[in-house]
Amino acid sequence: MIPHMTIKQPFRRMENSLRLCPRAAPDPLTFGLLTCRPKRRETLRMRRAVSGRAGHPTGNGSRCPRTATLPCDGLTLTDLLKCMLFGIPVDSQIISVDVATGARQEHTSGPGLKVSPQYLSENRIGYVIKAGPRMGLAFTTGDQGASGKMRNASWSRDGKWVVYQKWSYDWPQNRRLFSIDPEFDLADSAPFPAYSHDGKKLAVTNLGTGIVAMPSVSVMDADGTNAKLIFPGEEGALALAPQWSPKDDWIAFGRGLYFPPRGRPARVMLMRPDGSELHELTKSEGNSGFPSWSPDGKRIVYRFWSESEYGLRIINLDDGSTTQLTSGFDNFPGWSPKGDLIEFTRFSEGDFDIYTIRPDGTGLRRLTTSPGNDAHAIWSPDGKHILFSSARFGFKDEAPLYDDIPQPYAELFVMNADGSGQRPLTDNQWEDGTPAWAPASTSSSKH
Repeated sequence: MIPHMTIKQPFRRMENSLRLCPRAAPDPLTFGLLTCRPKRRETLRMRRAVSGRAGHPTGNGSRCPRTATLPCDGLTLTDLLKCMLFGIPVDSQIISVDVATGARQEHTSGPGLKVSPQYLSENRIGYVIKAGPRMGLAFTTGDQGASGKMRNASWSRDGKWVVYQKWSYDWPQNRRLFSIDPEFDLADSAPFPAYSHDGKKLAVTNLGTGIVAMPSVSVMDADGTNAKLIFPGEEGALALAPQWSPKDDWIAFGRGLYFPPRGRPARVMLMRPDGSELHELTKSEGNSGFPSWSPDGKRIVYRFWSESEYGLRIINLDDGSTTQLTSGFDNFPGWSPKGDLIEFTRFSEGDFDIYTIRPDGTGLRRLTTSPGNDAHAIWSPDGKHILFSSARFGFKDEAPLYDDIPQPYAELFVMNADGSGQRPLTDNQWEDGTPAWAPASTSSSKH
């Protein structure tokens, strides 16, 4: 992870993830994808508004029924980042703008993050309070509607009914999801998943609540059953991105703090799949994380940051010696199954893009060039394809505002190992990332 969180930050908040398994795909191309999707189930609810007169709501930014004015929430991108990334309270107000003159009128006051305004009559606007002393439906006339976390409120024409989405956190591991592509099956998962090489086990990060919670590491059967906590987490430290050794007899992961304010420096850790023999692999000053094994199991590449040095390093497991692979703003390295290349994400020219490099430091190659961050790349089991998360589609809408999704714009893409043939696999308002490629034996059992 980069040392400071910015809008360009490739780290994705990992509430939950998706797995896609292509139906009837050749075994070498069978894979699983995971995405940062809020771990909740959404249901449509309809209930009567507190009161209301005949109106003409048409969705966010609806026109006033009798005048050419548009309501909006007046939020800036900076405000949204404060709320979504750091949980900093931000107050917003509902305002209207005269289309002809540009004159603005403020209709609300006081605390709370107010979004989704809709005209219900000339003098009454309904909206949603996403954060503040009270969350739920409210009106510019001072009365209130249903309470609780909700999104996308839409009132009926007479203003007496409102339909909205309400969500919960009961989203179990491997729950099947709707797929927009009949070629693929989707299932939900905890963040930073990693399949064992025999396809029988799945290691995941359990984030808990909040970025400063006590993330832990669990191992379960590939179908999501028989989960066992193998690293319970530690106060003031993150535990991220577990990775299996080629023989599936060790798990490497990062432990420590990655974001400011810095506390315990992040270290690459090793432990057995049952959680035993836990020990530090890296001990130098600075922050180390996001390990990836070489196919022969003799080396690990990882991300390193310090006050004066950053880039990728490779550690030799036999003698503990390290070599510097890169010196850029680099992160999320992944060793190819063939052992000939290492993919990673680099910040350059105002964007995060995906590169490959040989383990000896030669042959640097940039694979993505489109506007928007590209990150969270992972190799297919045969090394012919790379799966990654991209922000090139931009923001979709305000639906996920303040709902535990800091950057609601990334989609999953797949490309050939040389960067050609880039194509999307998802297109939604969520942030899709931290993918895991399912071994053929795992996915074939599901079709």
